[in-house]
Amino acid sequence: MPDVVTGHIMMNGLYSIHVSLQDGRTGKGSGVVMFREGKIVGGDAYLYYTGSYTTKGDTFKGEVLVQRHTSSPDANPLFGGPSPVGIGVSGTFTETAAVMNGTALVGKASQIFTATLRKLANRGRAGRPNGWSRYCRRCAAPGRCRPDRGVS
Repeated sequence: MPDVVTGHIMMNGLYSIHVSLQDGRTGKGSGVVMFREGKIVGGDAYLYYTGSYTTKGDTFKGEVLVQRHTSSPDANPLFGGPSPVGIGVSGTFTETAAVMNGTALVGKASQIFTATLRKLANRGRAGRPNGWSRYCRRCAAPGRCRPDRGVS
């Protein structure tokens, strides 16, 4: 959603995300995340993420819930315990990338992390001329429908 003061919007799109733990802790993780009109969804091989965000100028803040979808005896995801993990995030963005900092409450311990995001693809109306969506959500054909006609 556009910022009411500046009109900026975090560019809707699909981003790669690369997370590193801070405060002397070791651990890394990677996945993909979609930012779209105030909503966040994403995941990796073991976890999925859902949440929301707001923007002001070229900054954003939000909340994300991370939940495990697949267990593995060999893998130890950063925030992947049996219980959902709430994370507060904030960061800055450009048209093609973002840097994000966050704090996850895992059990009784907090984990501070930083993440880099790189835009992989536009999604929906962002960056598309005249409200055209690249793919129609109804028929999945490229560019056939227009949102202003009630079909996209």
